[in-house]
Amino acid sequence: MNKHLAALLVVCLSTSAFSVECPSPAGAAPGSISTQSTEARLAFLSKVLGEEAPATRTWKLLWGAGYGLITMGQLAILGLSTEADRPDWVIGAAASSVGFATIVVGGLEVTESGTAFVERARVVTPEQTCALLEDGERMLREGAGAQAFSTGWIAHTANVLFNVGVGLVLGLGFQRWRTAAINFGVGTVIGGATALTRPTGLKRGWEQYQRGAEAEPKVSVQLFPYGIGAGVLVTF
Repeated sequence: MNKHLAALLVVCLSTSAFSVECPSPAGAAPGSISTQSTEARLAFLSKVLGEEAPATRTWKLLWGAGYGLITMGQLAILGLSTEADRPDWVIGAAASSVGFATIVVGGLEVTESGTAFVERARVVTPEQTCALLEDGERMLREGAGAQAFSTGWIAHTANVLFNVGVGLVLGLGFQRWRTAAINFGVGTVIGGATALTRPTGLKRGWEQYQRGAEAEPKVSVQLFPYGIGAGVLVTF
């Protein structure tokens, strides 16, 4: 085969998937990324989902480990505590185990599937293009909604009310009002920090994908592995 013809064939095969035009999602603003070419849309989805996958895994790992250690530490102290102090550690361990469960159980689809989407986009065929694009848009849309909910006022209110409940159990049930106050304060701060450091790249990405503009700037705090510990990244 002529080498020029072979080169042309390779180029055609590598770009054939993008000759397919796929419908834009409902609510797309004129001129937004979601109304652009298939190639541009897949590239944007691959970037956002590919970057968010490790970010959500890191957040889940660090907070899951943190809540797990807090729970195990309180259970260990329980075995050495006096009978009068045992309610403090039992209720405390139960509360932190709820936090552990909310981190570990469930989670965003992008955590496990974001990287796989990037790999699928690299080898997609024309017949698979629209289905893959639709799958990426769904993952981005649903993940954005979940991130908006878990970092919004409802989640913060639920955190406060949960810790109020823990405090009332200790105070009213066992007359441990000092411990109740400590649990409320510490639990509320830790729960708030958990929500504050949650990655929100999908939320910002969906806004940009649908409206064609960056989401309104806000303070963002993210955790990432650093050596044997963790680092904190604050963006504005």
